[in-house]
Amino acid sequence: MIKDRNDVVPIGFVFDALNSVRAHQLSPERILQTAGLSDIVATSGVDARISVSQFARLWRTVSAAIDDEAFDLGARAMRPGSFDMMCNCAIHCGSLGKAVRRAIQFLNLILDDPSASISTEGRTARIILEDHRRPGSAFAYRSYWVMLHGMMCWLVGRNVALLQMDMTAAAPEPTSSFKTFFGAPVRFEQPVGQIVFDSRFLKLPIVRSSRSLGQFLRRAPENLLAGYYHDQAMADVLRQHLLAKPARDWPDFNELCRALELPPRTLRRRLHLEGQSFHALKDEVRRDKAIELLLTTRTSIGDISTELGYREPSAFYRAFQNWMACSPGRYREMLAS
Repeated sequence: MIKDRNDVVPIGFVFDALNSVRAHQLSPERILQTAGLSDIVATSGVDARISVSQFARLWRTVSAAIDDEAFDLGARAMRPGSFDMMCNCAIHCGSLGKAVRRAIQFLNLILDDPSASISTEGRTARIILEDHRRPGSAFAYRSYWVMLHGMMCWLVGRNVALLQMDMTAAAPEPTSSFKTFFGAPVRFEQPVGQIVFDSRFLKLPIVRSSRSLGQFLRRAPENLLAGYYHDQAMADVLRQHLLAKPARDWPDFNELCRALELPPRTLRRRLHLEGQSFHALKDEVRRDKAIELLLTTRTSIGDISTELGYREPSAFYRAFQNWMACSPGRYREMLAS
Protein backbone atom coordinates (compact mmCIF):
# COMPACT_ATOMS: atom_id res chain seq x y z
CA MET A 1 0.00 0.00 0.00
CA ILE A 2 1.08 3.58 -0.49
CA LYS A 3 2.77 4.59 2.72
CA ASP A 4 2.07 8.33 2.85
CA ARG A 5 -0.97 10.50 2.23
CA ASN A 6 1.24 12.88 0.28
CA ASP A 7 2.22 10.11 -2.14
CA VAL A 8 1.08 10.13 -5.73
CA VAL A 9 -0.19 7.51 -8.15
CA PRO A 10 1.52 6.72 -11.49
CA ILE A 11 -0.51 7.87 -14.48
CA GLY A 12 -0.32 4.30 -15.78
CA PHE A 13 -2.85 3.30 -13.12
CA VAL A 14 -5.31 5.70 -14.76
CA PHE A 15 -4.88 4.03 -18.14
CA ASP A 16 -5.33 0.62 -16.47
CA ALA A 17 -8.62 1.76 -14.95
CA LEU A 18 -9.84 3.07 -18.30
CA ASN A 19 -9.35 -0.37 -19.87
CA SER A 20 -12.29 -1.55 -17.76
CA VAL A 21 -14.34 1.29 -19.18
CA ARG A 22 -13.49 0.36 -22.77
CA ALA A 23 -14.39 -3.29 -22.08
CA HIS A 24 -17.92 -2.08 -21.28
CA GLN A 25 -17.99 0.04 -24.47
CA LEU A 26 -18.20 3.23 -22.43
CA SER A 27 -16.48 6.51 -23.23
CA PRO A 28 -13.13 6.95 -21.40
CA GLU A 29 -13.30 10.67 -22.18
CA ARG A 30 -16.64 11.02 -20.40
CA ILE A 31 -15.32 9.09 -17.39
CA LEU A 32 -12.28 11.35 -17.17
CA GLN A 33 -14.48 14.41 -17.46
CA THR A 34 -16.77 13.18 -14.67
CA ALA A 35 -13.74 12.52 -12.45
CA GLY A 36 -12.28 15.96 -13.25
CA LEU A 37 -9.15 14.51 -14.85
CA SER A 38 -9.57 15.28 -18.55
CA ASP A 39 -7.09 18.16 -18.70
CA ILE A 40 -4.57 16.46 -16.41
CA VAL A 41 -4.45 13.25 -18.43
CA ALA A 42 -4.43 15.08 -21.77
CA THR A 43 -1.33 17.07 -20.84
CA SER A 44 0.57 14.39 -18.90
CA GLY A 45 3.45 12.27 -20.08
CA VAL A 46 3.93 8.55 -19.42
CA ASP A 47 5.94 9.28 -16.26
CA ALA A 48 3.39 11.68 -14.80
CA ARG A 49 1.71 11.26 -11.41
CA ILE A 50 -1.66 12.23 -9.97
CA SER A 51 -2.64 12.60 -6.32
CA VAL A 52 -4.25 9.84 -4.30
CA SER A 53 -7.45 11.89 -4.00
CA GLN A 54 -7.62 12.36 -7.78
CA PHE A 55 -7.18 8.65 -8.39
CA ALA A 56 -9.79 7.89 -5.73
CA ARG A 57 -12.30 10.02 -7.67
CA LEU A 58 -11.51 8.04 -10.81
CA TRP A 59 -11.87 4.76 -8.90
CA ARG A 60 -15.35 5.75 -7.71
CA THR A 61 -16.38 7.02 -11.13
CA VAL A 62 -15.27 3.87 -12.98
CA SER A 63 -16.74 1.39 -10.47
CA ALA A 64 -20.09 3.23 -10.59
CA ALA A 65 -20.08 3.36 -14.39
CA ILE A 66 -19.41 -0.36 -14.84
CA ASP A 67 -21.46 -1.30 -11.74
CA ASP A 68 -18.59 -3.35 -10.31
CA GLU A 69 -16.31 -2.51 -7.38
CA ALA A 70 -13.97 -5.36 -8.38
CA PHE A 71 -13.42 -4.04 -11.93
CA ASP A 72 -14.57 -7.19 -13.79
CA LEU A 73 -12.40 -9.53 -11.71
CA GLY A 74 -15.18 -11.91 -10.66
CA ALA A 75 -17.50 -14.30 -12.41
CA ARG A 76 -20.19 -12.08 -10.90
CA ALA A 77 -20.01 -8.33 -10.47
CA MET A 78 -19.22 -6.85 -7.05
CA ARG A 79 -22.08 -4.36 -6.98
CA PRO A 80 -21.51 -0.92 -5.42
CA GLY A 81 -22.09 -1.20 -1.69
CA SER A 82 -20.54 -4.67 -1.44
CA PHE A 83 -17.33 -3.36 0.13
CA ASP A 84 -19.38 -1.52 2.76
CA MET A 85 -21.23 -4.75 3.57
CA MET A 86 -17.99 -6.74 3.79
CA CYS A 87 -16.60 -4.29 6.34
CA ASN A 88 -19.83 -4.45 8.35
CA CYS A 89 -19.52 -8.23 8.43
CA ALA A 90 -15.89 -8.17 9.53
CA ILE A 91 -15.86 -5.44 12.16
CA HIS A 92 -17.74 -7.48 14.76
CA CYS A 93 -15.09 -10.21 14.84
CA GLY A 94 -12.83 -10.33 17.87
CA SER A 95 -9.52 -10.75 16.04
CA LEU A 96 -8.02 -9.99 12.65
CA GLY A 97 -7.83 -13.70 11.83
CA LYS A 98 -11.58 -14.13 12.31
CA ALA A 99 -12.27 -10.91 10.38
CA VAL A 100 -10.16 -12.03 7.41
CA ARG A 101 -11.90 -15.40 7.25
CA ARG A 102 -15.31 -13.72 7.31
CA ALA A 103 -14.26 -11.16 4.68
CA ILE A 104 -12.95 -13.75 2.23
CA GLN A 105 -16.06 -15.86 2.76
CA PHE A 106 -18.11 -12.80 1.82
CA LEU A 107 -15.94 -12.08 -1.25
CA ASN A 108 -16.19 -15.69 -2.40
CA LEU A 109 -19.99 -15.55 -2.19
CA ILE A 110 -20.13 -12.26 -4.10
CA LEU A 111 -17.56 -12.98 -6.84
CA ASP A 112 -17.94 -16.78 -7.10
CA ASP A 113 -14.62 -16.90 -8.96
CA PRO A 114 -11.77 -16.28 -8.13
CA SER A 115 -12.04 -17.84 -4.67
CA ALA A 116 -9.85 -17.02 -1.68
CA SER A 117 -8.65 -19.10 1.26
CA ILE A 118 -6.26 -18.53 4.15
CA SER A 119 -3.55 -20.81 5.52
CA THR A 120 -0.81 -20.52 8.12
CA GLU A 121 2.48 -22.36 8.56
CA GLY A 122 4.71 -21.29 11.42
CA ARG A 123 5.13 -17.53 11.26
CA THR A 124 3.82 -17.33 7.69
CA ALA A 125 0.23 -16.54 6.73
CA ARG A 126 -1.04 -16.69 3.16
CA ILE A 127 -4.29 -15.50 1.64
CA ILE A 128 -4.47 -17.49 -1.58
CA LEU A 129 -6.59 -16.39 -4.54
CA GLU A 130 -7.33 -19.11 -7.10
CA ASP A 131 -8.78 -18.56 -10.57
CA HIS A 132 -10.91 -21.17 -12.28
CA ARG A 133 -11.32 -19.06 -15.41
CA ARG A 134 -8.99 -16.94 -17.49
CA PRO A 135 -6.95 -14.60 -15.20
CA GLY A 136 -8.13 -11.01 -14.90
CA SER A 137 -6.09 -7.85 -15.31
CA ALA A 138 -3.33 -6.80 -12.95
CA PHE A 139 -5.39 -3.69 -12.19
CA ALA A 140 -8.39 -5.78 -11.10
CA TYR A 141 -6.27 -7.98 -8.81
CA ARG A 142 -4.61 -4.90 -7.38
CA SER A 143 -8.06 -3.48 -6.59
CA TYR A 144 -9.06 -6.72 -4.86
CA TRP A 145 -5.98 -6.68 -2.63
CA VAL A 146 -6.26 -2.94 -1.95
CA MET A 147 -9.79 -3.47 -0.61
CA LEU A 148 -9.02 -6.57 1.47
CA HIS A 149 -5.58 -5.56 2.74
CA GLY A 150 -6.69 -1.96 3.32
CA MET A 151 -9.60 -3.16 5.45
CA MET A 152 -7.24 -5.43 7.41
CA CYS A 153 -4.90 -2.54 8.22
CA TRP A 154 -7.76 -0.29 9.29
CA LEU A 155 -9.38 -2.89 11.54
CA VAL A 156 -6.24 -3.30 13.66
CA GLY A 157 -5.05 0.31 13.38
CA ARG A 158 -1.64 -0.53 11.93
CA ASN A 159 0.05 -1.55 8.73
CA VAL A 160 -0.06 -5.30 8.10
CA ALA A 161 3.28 -5.47 6.33
CA LEU A 162 3.33 -7.74 3.29
CA LEU A 163 6.29 -10.02 2.62
CA GLN A 164 5.32 -11.11 -0.88
CA MET A 165 2.56 -10.82 -3.46
CA ASP A 166 1.83 -13.14 -6.39
CA MET A 167 -0.61 -12.54 -9.24
CA THR A 168 -1.84 -14.82 -12.00
CA ALA A 169 -2.12 -11.79 -14.30
CA ALA A 170 0.46 -10.86 -16.91
CA ALA A 171 2.97 -8.23 -15.82
CA PRO A 172 1.96 -4.65 -16.66
CA GLU A 173 4.44 -1.94 -17.55
CA PRO A 174 6.15 -0.72 -15.48
CA THR A 175 5.93 -3.41 -12.80
CA SER A 176 7.95 -1.35 -10.30
CA SER A 177 4.86 0.71 -9.45
CA PHE A 178 3.32 -2.35 -7.81
CA LYS A 179 6.08 -2.53 -5.23
CA THR A 180 5.52 1.18 -4.54
CA PHE A 181 1.92 0.33 -3.77
CA PHE A 182 2.36 -2.79 -1.69
CA GLY A 183 5.91 -2.45 -0.35
CA ALA A 184 6.75 -6.09 -1.15
CA PRO A 185 8.14 -8.17 -4.02
CA VAL A 186 5.45 -8.80 -6.65
CA ARG A 187 5.54 -11.73 -9.07
CA PHE A 188 3.27 -12.08 -12.10
CA GLU A 189 1.98 -15.03 -14.15
CA GLN A 190 2.02 -17.30 -11.11
CA PRO A 191 -0.18 -20.43 -10.76
CA VAL A 192 -2.18 -18.80 -7.96
CA GLY A 193 -2.40 -15.32 -6.50
CA GLN A 194 -1.47 -14.68 -2.89
CA ILE A 195 -0.34 -12.20 -0.29
CA VAL A 196 2.10 -13.36 2.39
CA PHE A 197 2.48 -11.77 5.82
CA ASP A 198 3.46 -12.58 9.40
CA SER A 199 0.86 -14.88 10.93
CA ARG A 200 1.07 -13.05 14.27
CA PHE A 201 -0.95 -10.22 12.76
CA LEU A 202 -3.94 -12.56 12.73
CA LYS A 203 -3.98 -12.60 16.53
CA LEU A 204 -4.33 -8.82 16.82
CA PRO A 205 -7.63 -7.55 18.24
CA ILE A 206 -10.04 -5.42 16.22
CA VAL A 207 -9.66 -1.87 17.55
CA ARG A 208 -12.36 -0.17 15.46
CA SER A 209 -16.02 0.29 16.33
CA SER A 210 -19.21 0.32 14.31
CA ARG A 211 -19.38 4.06 14.94
CA SER A 212 -15.97 4.66 13.34
CA LEU A 213 -16.84 2.43 10.39
CA GLY A 214 -19.16 5.05 8.92
CA GLN A 215 -16.39 7.61 8.66
CA PHE A 216 -14.01 5.02 7.23
CA LEU A 217 -16.46 4.08 4.49
CA ARG A 218 -17.25 7.69 3.62
CA ARG A 219 -13.55 8.28 2.95
CA ALA A 220 -13.04 5.12 0.89
CA PRO A 221 -11.26 4.40 -1.38
CA GLU A 222 -8.87 7.31 -0.73
CA ASN A 223 -8.03 6.03 2.72
CA LEU A 224 -7.38 2.54 1.32
CA LEU A 225 -4.99 3.91 -1.26
CA ALA A 226 -3.22 6.14 1.22
CA GLY A 227 -2.92 3.38 3.83
CA TYR A 228 -3.63 3.12 7.53
CA TYR A 229 -0.84 2.88 10.06
CA HIS A 230 0.46 4.84 13.03
CA ASP A 231 3.53 6.82 12.01
CA GLN A 232 4.57 7.41 15.60
CA ALA A 233 3.79 3.95 16.95
CA MET A 234 6.41 2.83 19.45
CA ALA A 235 7.13 -0.26 17.36
CA ASP A 236 8.08 1.97 14.42
CA VAL A 237 10.38 4.05 16.63
CA LEU A 238 12.17 0.90 17.74
CA ARG A 239 12.47 -0.35 14.17
CA GLN A 240 14.19 2.89 13.21
CA HIS A 241 16.70 2.42 16.04
CA LEU A 242 17.42 -1.13 14.93
CA LEU A 243 17.69 -0.28 11.24
CA ALA A 244 20.19 2.48 12.01
CA LYS A 245 22.82 -0.02 13.19
CA PRO A 246 24.27 -3.37 12.13
CA ALA A 247 22.64 -6.27 13.96
CA ARG A 248 25.84 -7.00 15.89
CA ASP A 249 25.65 -3.50 17.42
CA TRP A 250 21.99 -3.59 18.42
CA PRO A 251 21.33 -2.37 21.98
CA ASP A 252 19.76 -4.63 24.53
CA PHE A 253 16.37 -3.72 25.95
CA ASN A 254 17.69 -1.69 28.90
CA GLU A 255 20.11 0.25 26.69
CA LEU A 256 17.25 1.05 24.33
CA CYS A 257 15.11 2.27 27.24
CA ARG A 258 17.89 4.63 28.30
CA ALA A 259 18.25 5.93 24.74
CA LEU A 260 14.50 6.60 24.57
CA GLU A 261 14.41 7.94 28.14
CA LEU A 262 11.62 5.54 29.03
CA PRO A 263 11.30 3.20 32.02
CA PRO A 264 11.45 -0.48 30.91
CA ARG A 265 7.99 -1.12 32.31
CA THR A 266 6.52 1.75 30.26
CA LEU A 267 8.14 0.58 27.04
CA ARG A 268 6.96 -3.00 27.54
CA ARG A 269 3.43 -1.78 28.20
CA ARG A 270 3.34 0.41 25.09
CA LEU A 271 4.66 -2.41 22.92
CA HIS A 272 2.12 -4.79 24.42
CA LEU A 273 -0.71 -2.39 23.52
CA GLU A 274 0.53 -2.51 19.92
CA GLY A 275 0.67 -6.32 19.98
CA GLN A 276 4.48 -6.28 19.88
CA SER A 277 7.56 -7.17 21.89
CA PHE A 278 11.22 -6.21 21.62
CA HIS A 279 12.21 -9.76 20.70
CA ALA A 280 9.54 -9.95 17.99
CA LEU A 281 10.61 -6.61 16.54
CA LYS A 282 14.23 -7.72 16.25
CA ASP A 283 13.01 -10.86 14.53
CA GLU A 284 10.90 -8.81 12.07
CA VAL A 285 13.78 -6.48 11.21
CA ARG A 286 16.08 -9.44 10.58
CA ARG A 287 13.43 -11.06 8.39
CA ASP A 288 12.80 -7.93 6.33
CA LYS A 289 16.53 -7.33 5.91
CA ALA A 290 17.06 -10.94 4.86
CA ILE A 291 14.35 -10.66 2.21
CA GLU A 292 15.84 -7.39 0.94
CA LEU A 293 19.34 -8.90 0.65
CA LEU A 294 18.05 -12.03 -1.07
CA LEU A 295 16.03 -9.94 -3.50
CA THR A 296 18.47 -7.15 -4.35
CA THR A 297 21.97 -8.62 -3.91
CA ARG A 298 24.00 -11.72 -4.67
CA THR A 299 25.39 -11.87 -1.15
CA SER A 300 25.95 -15.47 -0.07
CA ILE A 301 23.62 -17.05 2.45
CA GLY A 302 26.51 -17.35 4.91
CA ASP A 303 27.36 -13.66 4.62
CA ILE A 304 23.71 -12.68 5.03
CA SER A 305 23.60 -14.82 8.16
CA THR A 306 26.61 -12.99 9.57
CA GLU A 307 25.25 -9.57 8.64
CA LEU A 308 22.01 -10.34 10.47
CA GLY A 309 23.89 -11.22 13.63
CA TYR A 310 23.56 -15.01 13.60
CA ARG A 311 26.49 -16.94 15.00
CA GLU A 312 25.88 -19.93 12.77
CA PRO A 313 24.29 -20.14 9.28
CA SER A 314 22.19 -23.05 10.55
CA ALA A 315 20.44 -20.68 12.99
CA PHE A 316 19.60 -18.34 10.10
CA TYR A 317 18.29 -21.25 8.02
CA ARG A 318 15.97 -22.33 10.86
CA ALA A 319 14.73 -18.77 11.38
CA PHE A 320 14.08 -18.21 7.68
CA GLN A 321 12.27 -21.54 7.39
CA ASN A 322 10.02 -20.41 10.22
CA TRP A 323 9.40 -17.01 8.58
CA MET A 324 8.75 -18.05 5.00
CA ALA A 325 8.19 -21.84 5.13
CA CYS A 326 11.16 -22.42 2.80
CA SER A 327 14.94 -22.12 2.85
CA PRO A 328 16.64 -18.80 1.96
CA GLY A 329 18.15 -20.41 -1.14
CA ARG A 330 14.78 -21.66 -2.33
CA TYR A 331 13.23 -18.25 -1.67
CA ARG A 332 15.89 -16.56 -3.80
CA GLU A 333 15.25 -19.06 -6.60
CA MET A 334 11.51 -18.37 -6.50
CA LEU A 335 12.09 -14.60 -6.71
CA ALA A 336 14.48 -15.07 -9.63
CA SER A 337 11.91 -17.16 -11.50
